[in-house]
Amino acid sequence: MCAFAHHEDELSIDNLHQMERDTDFYLFHFKTVWCPFSDKDDHNHPRDVCVYAHNWQDFRRKAHIYNYSKDQCATWGNKKKTRTYADGCSLEYRCGQCHGWKEQEYHFQNYKTMECRPPGGTCQKAHCPYYHNEKERRHPNLNQFRLFPRNRGTVDSQTRVY
Repeated sequence: MCAFAHHEDELSIDNLHQMERDTDFYLFHFKTVWCPFSDKDDHNHPRDVCVYAHNWQDFRRKAHIYNYSKDQCATWGNKKKTRTYADGCSLEYRCGQCHGWKEQEYHFQNYKTMECRPPGGTCQKAHCPYYHNEKERRHPNLNQFRLFPRNRGTVDSQTRVY
């Protein structure tokens, strides 16, 4: 009757680090779960390569649960420290616009639709929301957008639509 997980398959969160890193992953899962591998004081955890969220600026609402546009919320504070979700926007999850640059860049209408132009010419990002060649480039068709991601064994309680 232990309340703690002893193996990864006992975790009650989506195991993002075990998922295939394809378009479906980046549109629906990337940075949508809080990191189970670090805490606020762990400076050795590689947050730039981690697929989990570490703060409210890093966190994304699940696109198949929450409906929001590709536009940035005017009240979301990108430059200040957001300690709670309400600090960023009083509408919180009900807001119809993107909160933070991660939600905006990984929004289904933006992801891999703009060319990557890194300083120096070579992209060094582990997770880049921009395309690097025509094969990676996406042309999202709003009429063909699939509302739900393919089943990856995600937590059932997180598939409600609000």
